[in-house]
Amino acid sequence: MSFGYAEPTLAAVADPGAPSPRVPPQPILDALLGSRDEVVFEFDRDGRYLDVWTANDDLLLEPRERLLGRSVDEVLGPGAGTPLRTAIHRVLETGRSDAIEHAVDFHSGRRWFLSRLSRVPGDGDRPDTVALLSREVTERVQAEQALREAERLHRNLVEQIPAITYIELPGGEPRSTHFVYLSPQVEAILGYRVEELMGGPDAYFSLIHPEDVDRVAAENARSDAEGDRFSAQYRVRARDGRMVWLQSRAVLVRDQEGRPMFWHGVAMDVTEQKRAEEELVQARERYRSLVEQIPAITFIVEPTGNPDDVRFSYLSPQLEDLVGYRAEEVIADPRLFVARLHPEDRAQILERINAVGRTGEPFEAEFRVLTPSGGVVWLQSRASPIRDADGVARSWQGVALDVTEQRRVAEAVREAEERYRAVLENAWDLIVLVEPGGTVVYASPSHTAVLGYGIDEIVGRDVFARVDEEHAARGRAALAEALAGRSTLPGVRYVERHKDGHAVYLEGSGWQPIVDGEGRVKYVLGIARDVSEQVRAERARSELLARIVAAQEEERAKIAEDLHDDPIQAITALGLHIAALESSVQDPGTKDRLRELGRSVEQTVGGLRNLMFRLWPPSLEDAGLAAAVEEYLWRELGDEVAYRVDSSIGEEPPLPPRIVAYRVVQEALRNVRKHARASSVHVRLRDADGGLAVDVEDDGVGFREPDADEQARHMGLRSMRQRVELAGGRFAIGPASPHGTIVSFWLPVAA
Repeated sequence: MSFGYAEPTLAAVADPGAPSPRVPPQPILDALLGSRDEVVFEFDRDGRYLDVWTANDDLLLEPRERLLGRSVDEVLGPGAGTPLRTAIHRVLETGRSDAIEHAVDFHSGRRWFLSRLSRVPGDGDRPDTVALLSREVTERVQAEQALREAERLHRNLVEQIPAITYIELPGGEPRSTHFVYLSPQVEAILGYRVEELMGGPDAYFSLIHPEDVDRVAAENARSDAEGDRFSAQYRVRARDGRMVWLQSRAVLVRDQEGRPMFWHGVAMDVTEQKRAEEELVQARERYRSLVEQIPAITFIVEPTGNPDDVRFSYLSPQLEDLVGYRAEEVIADPRLFVARLHPEDRAQILERINAVGRTGEPFEAEFRVLTPSGGVVWLQSRASPIRDADGVARSWQGVALDVTEQRRVAEAVREAEERYRAVLENAWDLIVLVEPGGTVVYASPSHTAVLGYGIDEIVGRDVFARVDEEHAARGRAALAEALAGRSTLPGVRYVERHKDGHAVYLEGSGWQPIVDGEGRVKYVLGIARDVSEQVRAERARSELLARIVAAQEEERAKIAEDLHDDPIQAITALGLHIAALESSVQDPGTKDRLRELGRSVEQTVGGLRNLMFRLWPPSLEDAGLAAAVEEYLWRELGDEVAYRVDSSIGEEPPLPPRIVAYRVVQEALRNVRKHARASSVHVRLRDADGGLAVDVEDDGVGFREPDADEQARHMGLRSMRQRVELAGGRFAIGPASPHGTIVSFWLPVAA
């Protein structure tokens, strides 16, 4: 850039050291001072203002009239005026022009000026003076200060940023480059040394991808012609042959007069970004394809300002499949969508749309749309706001699902729930829903009829609050089993207290866990039935059974005693007489007949003794059920069949159920001996469900339903079942594994 001026005085001012010219005519000065950022002062030797020329009074610290005749020290202050006064003396003494840069403190702040001083020769009596051309350079000084700091930072930054920094001279051919600086990163990014790419105008441009050359050249020409920013993305061939995408941006740096000096730019490797952009384009295509495949309407809606309009900027093709309208016709007519809203939903939906338009919040609603054929489609719509850079919602993007079938199912579920609730509300059973902690959240109305409590006295309280301590402990244990995912047995009886204090006997069906969608137990369902009448009947039956059993066993014992006291004693005595007679006779034939008769008597006595044992085994009362069964097995089966008795019962059951159990086992073992053709038999006794459980298992021919030839066995089975059921128990018979038969029964043992 040339800072020279055509006029001699100003040329001297602009060129320190040049010979002082004469002052130009006033018209020339006036023309030159048309600039808004220049002012000319004339000073005498003492630094007093003699004259001022400017087209911009804002450049003067004080008005012209107040400056004339005053010294620079008075106007600028001693500190600021000294450099200027010193320069005036130096110019007058040396006769050569000078220049200084100095600051002037205005009311608005400090401003910087570049002042050029020249001696103006005197004429006649007029002494030499000094002409000072002053240009405000505040912006430049501030820029230079910032530039110096920026250069310091820039120097460090340029060598570290992952981009190529360059300086290029302007005005070259569009298809050439004239670098005067390239940062070292060019080697890391492209693989070339700096000097290789600065070797000539074509060194760099020749590496640009052929498809991008014309575009880069056009941008070069445009930015040079307009002096505007340069910006281009293009590919450059790296040394290893790969193509590197560069994003190059440059600004034109100008001198103080606005003339171009150089282009300063940065070229960043955006290869990964371009790859990501290409993937984004592909992803958008995939997204569009997906959007147009899913069974839902995707839309973008924009507020219109009209509360009765809904303007869509995008609607996916599924609109026609689900609702029957083409997307194009709904987009073209903002009133069409509103017109097809169900009359009962229209006002509410429009109000909701306008509300979210004002607040910028998400939209969510379910509503009905009328199809062209007159049908109704339920849509569930959700949309989120799309906001601009200022955070203002400009549109909403969302989806609308056809939930017609779901609504139908939901309505059916609601009706079913109402039916089930009606069943629950009218059931005689006690139905409760409890939280895992045991707090009741629902209780059926039957609780009031059965227990006397109002529902509000049950809900919100512990489910075991009215249960005695023993049964409450068992109930909590069963509840814990259900919460752990283990099944609980039905048929457990327990006692709750009626509001008036009397005992109510209930039989539970077991706790049933109700899980949520993630498999966690949310509630536990309990159902119980009032069995108080049944319990009373069972007690009466048990008492009757006890009396019957007692009478039977008393009769059996009496018969056994009579057998022992009369027939057995008499027959035993007869046997003794026969033995004595046998020893007294000499005839062999008679002796043999008597010996045979004696054996018959012995067998008869043995049979009567076995009959006496079957009628009343003493060990049943003295040694317990297991011992009595084992003794019976020994007497009945002997060595013919292998047998085993396993007992895990804790406390011996009361005598009535013990006798029933013994008689059933006795009958089952009799069937084994007579019909099973078994080689082994296994009897198991154990506690179960508050009662006594018994299994009699053999490995014989197996069980089948009795036919006409098995009436005896059939009678035995009926006898066993009747005994068990009369005692309030359960009886079952079936095949054993791998073969044979198993008889199983359970008896209550409550005293």
